[in-house]
Amino acid sequence: MNAADAERIAAARYPEHTTYTAVECEKWSHLTTPRYTYRGGPCLFGIVRVGTTWWGYESAVMFRLIFDPDNQLAQSWTDPVYTFL
Repeated sequence: MNAADAERIAAARYPEHTTYTAVECEKWSHLTTPRYTYRGGPCLFGIVRVGTTWWGYESAVMFRLIFDPDNQLAQSWTDPVYTFL
């Protein structure tokens, strides 16, 4: 998948997403937790809210798509997120 196709899909399906340029992606690779490996291209980060658990936590899935210099998907990463409200 290339970055342009991923951005189109994210815009249509995942309103809570951000696309970073290659420069921004490299910068954030040093500042976020958990860290990720910069692959030379742009990044697309997002979150999909999936509901509330029975014990009162809001649940979501956070995702990162990391692209190489040719704008091809080099790595994808997902992680569950739980927030007590």
